[in-house]
Amino acid sequence: DYQFIRAQLKICRETHDQKCTQPTTGEQVLRVIDCKSHRLTTVKLCEPYICLSYVWGSSTTQDAREFGDELPASIPRTVEDAMDVAISLGIPYLWVDRYCIDQSNHEEKHRLIKNMNKIYEQAEVTIIAAIGDDPHYGLPGVQDTLREEPITIELGGKTFVTVADPLQETNKTKWSSRGWTFQEMLLSRRRLVFTKTQMYFQCRNVICMESLNPDYTYYRRERSSLISCFPLGGIGETVDDLLRRLEEYFRRELSFGIDSILAFDGVVNAFDE
Repeated sequence: DYQFIRAQLKICRETHDQKCTQPTTGEQVLRVIDCKSHRLTTVKLCEPYICLSYVWGSSTTQDAREFGDELPASIPRTVEDAMDVAISLGIPYLWVDRYCIDQSNHEEKHRLIKNMNKIYEQAEVTIIAAIGDDPHYGLPGVQDTLREEPITIELGGKTFVTVADPLQETNKTKWSSRGWTFQEMLLSRRRLVFTKTQMYFQCRNVICMESLNPDYTYYRRERSSLISCFPLGGIGETVDDLLRRLEEYFRRELSFGIDSILAFDGVVNAFDE
């Protein structure tokens, strides 16, 4: 429901405090996918773009930069669906690490990893694919990727539809177990989370479920059951906040030992700033 997404983005931009609406700064140039032309291009961090957070799975990095500035003919379904979402939201620039970082260029890779806090924090919104074990699952509800149907119950002539708890839907997924996705989630000001049954919007102030009436979709910090998985308010402001984030991070999985430091770098840099 793109109308739902656009409405929540508008509310967040126009009515929320600085945690959500802090102005973008800097002239740093970022390589992104132009979703309309299927080519790589560059934008400044102050220009609107969208990030994608997903699970790499067992995919290799071999195809990530062999194609020059044009995307390969076949791309993972999750990336393809995210490009469709970006175009539908009127923000055709998408940052995806597998294509926008030259994995063979160690200097570039190191520089971008050190700047992950800026990349995700400056994005208009981050699409989170909290479903599937690899990038080929897709985003349920987008294009041909189907959602699971909710359970319905008939009582007294009325139809009741069950609404899945987003925490239960996400906390056992591969996405929620990975170290790199932890900082991607934490650093993002706004998130569109796709699960097997629904999509919901979250920023640093509220959580809004697509499946509920807008009058019931706003959950503040003290009422949300999602805090452990999607903390509101960002990283925090005290050393205790940072230590809590570090404790949460060490529950995650990483494929390589060196990643344990690199995948938390952006959080530390954002805290320092």
